[in-house]
Amino acid sequence: MNKLLSHPLFILLLTLFCGLFWLSLYRSTQSFSASKQNLAKVKTEINFKAQELSKLESEYQTAQQDFTKEKIPRNELLLQKEGIYSSTTTTREKKC
Repeated sequence: MNKLLSHPLFILLLTLFCGLFWLSLYRSTQSFSASKQNLAKVKTEINFKAQELSKLESEYQTAQQDFTKEKIPRNELLLQKEGIYSSTTTTREKKC
């Protein structure tokens, strides 16, 4: 057994095995670091989308209020020029 441990071929194989093991750990560490950065980017994007969703939900709630529903047609009627009728009305302008 003592001769086996001191044999140059065994020492070479053991050194190669340790080197490959170290290389594997090094690559795993780099992969972990890259995954951690990607995860941070995704979390940032999720937070941004959540804020955007919250903003859109508040705008939706505002748009669903009765006052807003009445305000939109009222503003459209005020923007119309005299003598031109809206497409929602049943009467049409007479052409001369």
